[in-house]
Amino acid sequence: MFSLLTGKVILVVLTLVVLFILGMKVPQAILAVYLNGLFIATLLLTDTGIPNFAQGSVLVVTAICLAFYLFKEVGLRAFLQRLKGFLPLLVLLIVVDLLVAYLYGTRSDYGLLKIVRFLSINVFLFFSIILFSGSKAKLHTFIKYTAGIGLVYCLAALIGMILGSPDSMYGWNNRIWFSRAIGLTLLIFYYIWGIGKERKNIFLLPLGLFFLGMMHLAASRGPVLALWGALFTFELFDFAVKSLKERTVRILCITLLFFVFFSTYSPVAQLLKIVSQINNQRINITEKFDKDKENTAQERIVLWEGTLGIIQQNPILGVGTGSIGPLLPEIGDAPYRYPLNLVLEVTAEQGIPGILLWLSFLLYSTVLAIRKLLFRTAYNKLYLLGLALLVYGAANAMVSGDITDNSYIFVAAGLIWATYLREEKGVIDK
Repeated sequence: MFSLLTGKVILVVLTLVVLFILGMKVPQAILAVYLNGLFIATLLLTDTGIPNFAQGSVLVVTAICLAFYLFKEVGLRAFLQRLKGFLPLLVLLIVVDLLVAYLYGTRSDYGLLKIVRFLSINVFLFFSIILFSGSKAKLHTFIKYTAGIGLVYCLAALIGMILGSPDSMYGWNNRIWFSRAIGLTLLIFYYIWGIGKERKNIFLLPLGLFFLGMMHLAASRGPVLALWGALFTFELFDFAVKSLKERTVRILCITLLFFVFFSTYSPVAQLLKIVSQINNQRINITEKFDKDKENTAQERIVLWEGTLGIIQQNPILGVGTGSIGPLLPEIGDAPYRYPLNLVLEVTAEQGIPGILLWLSFLLYSTVLAIRKLLFRTAYNKLYLLGLALLVYGAANAMVSGDITDNSYIFVAAGLIWATYLREEKGVIDK
């Protein structure tokens, strides 16, 4: 009998074939598909048991297409030359430290899974973006595909929520990915509309309101503040805006939008309850809004306090990659495997060497982008997009996820380094 699961498996296989054909012609497009695929798999495949299969398959197809591009258009020697620098070295040292910490960890199964995910998501995205550093047009194509696919995903998820679709149809169980997709898509649209001679201001207010509405449905306070910080960074360093008064007005408008979010959250929740009652749908969306959000904050405080205790007991080397989970305080029916704070997680598992490497990676990326924005006569907004994404990813990482799924940090660093290679080192594809 033809089941829903069978249909989704067939859909995945057909999609992989299409992606392979697309990737051989436009390899930067399939990289955008892989980045957004982390979101899309949760939308289409939640509760089917095959999201990991889908993501893994897309990864393999993406890697094959990028390998063809590497040897045909760039050349292995030329690509290795692009990796000579402090930022790629820091990424490799972080990987080495993860492997070393795995050797003395107590949870070999989860630790190994953590390393594999870190390599296949964060490290893969970082070096793949660098692969396109020799062509600004290809970098822009990657950015535009990422924005387009992200917008389609956000619209589909939003429509599903408003119409009262079942949880499995819009990926509510993975709402953190949804909120991250919102932020990524909005920041890229800011970039796309800002690379022309004049910012198309008329689009920014309705765009901000649209994404604000989606934040009502998906995000808690952490992702909202992270997105505000990223947009604040974008406006603060957007030197294409010559007038200080105009820049100040934009920053105040952004702040007002996010203040409106906080002040109108409860009315929106009540409206959704009415919609769900009218549709007579058995959905969990109202339960999500009914949950006291202070409980979530309190859970994090308990986790962070427990993690600080673990750090005090193992301050030098940590407890090993993936080994912090059993040591954390138990909260609810599903025990946490990480403390929902990147700095605490790295320090607890990898010790002082690990956190020093991570902080060096974040600080160097930030300083490189700001230095190029402040002291360059030839203004390049790719630095600005990278800096805004870095702020967004780092702020999110302080309140959610672990080292494997805070991928925007590495996407941002990849864009910054790729721009540096192009602008400062004169890297051009053959």
